[in-house]
Amino acid sequence: MAGERGPRLVVAGGGVIGLATAVAILRSSPEASVTVLEKASVGGGASAHAGTLDIPYCNSARHRPLVEASWAWHEARAAAGAAYRRAVPIRWYAEPGDAMSQLACHVLPPLVPRAPESPPDWQAPEGVEEHEGRAFVVDCPAWCRALVREIVRSGRGQVVEHTAVAALDEAGRGQVRCAGGVVHQADHVVACLGPWLPSWSPAAASWAAARGLRTKRVAGLNIELRSARRLQCAVAWPRWDLHFHPAFDRGSYRMSFPDPDWDVDPDRPGTLAATDLGQVSAFLDRLLGAGCWSVAGHRILADTYGPELTPIVERCPALGEQVTVVTGTHGSGVRLAPGIAAAAAHAALAGIGLAETPRRARTPRPTAAEART
Repeated sequence: MAGERGPRLVVAGGGVIGLATAVAILRSSPEASVTVLEKASVGGGASAHAGTLDIPYCNSARHRPLVEASWAWHEARAAAGAAYRRAVPIRWYAEPGDAMSQLACHVLPPLVPRAPESPPDWQAPEGVEEHEGRAFVVDCPAWCRALVREIVRSGRGQVVEHTAVAALDEAGRGQVRCAGGVVHQADHVVACLGPWLPSWSPAAASWAAARGLRTKRVAGLNIELRSARRLQCAVAWPRWDLHFHPAFDRGSYRMSFPDPDWDVDPDRPGTLAATDLGQVSAFLDRLLGAGCWSVAGHRILADTYGPELTPIVERCPALGEQVTVVTGTHGSGVRLAPGIAAAAAHAALAGIGLAETPRRARTPRPTAAEART
């Protein structure tokens, strides 16, 4: 691979955050080469099965620049012709008095109260205030494919699927050991492994606990409507972390919500039968009408949450002197990947003493294939 005599970086994890991180590294340094290692197929985990709603929601002040950076990145790609993200109107629900004090602090503008004379459509939860804003639904598999093409097209990147990372060399020799005995050498490793990090070693578990990282199950549901009222509109109720939105292909709807139980084992799959759907059923019955919807498919995932639901991008000596860990919160891949990736690329390149190229030189136009995606 061209460029492999320069600094070598390995990105462990081929979801949307890992792939975007590899792209950010390649754009930021003309010297670096990058190998992405993915245990299954790229974009086949949470990136394919979690909610695909891109909302401008900021959990904290630390969250806001990641949201802004991600939206700017997507908008630049859209202006160049990429088509993996389409706009949908969104309706925000908030308890009386919370809309202006909470929603306005957490949602990027524009955010406006819904006009009282608006015609009725879906029924909002009782007693909430309604505000309207902007959102996007994302075709995550198409986005991941576009990122892979950009990595390969650089001549300095490769994506290796069906290669599970088993361990990192904590002795500082830069070795990434994979299942089957394959070893990749790296000057720096960026670990984008979602919920699996804490179980790797006692030192990693201690590091994760000190930073407040905890795992929780997240349910992603495919919802079919038995009604003619198929509005291309998203709804969000932040207080309960409930989001309902049309699928990218417009054929069905998606809903995602977290399970209340913490510290779950990510290697022990959850089941829908063990998931409490009471709150979801009450919400959808009110919104769509009892008997007007059904669960047509589902995926139960585990994800890692950081304090204030803010992703963590940080050097992790517990895993090696040249390791940056990227982990964070449910939904961060879809909503924040470009912002997280820029931070991860900066940390990785700084770790090996590489200066970043000027920002204006980093965003190539998509290929014709990307534009058609």
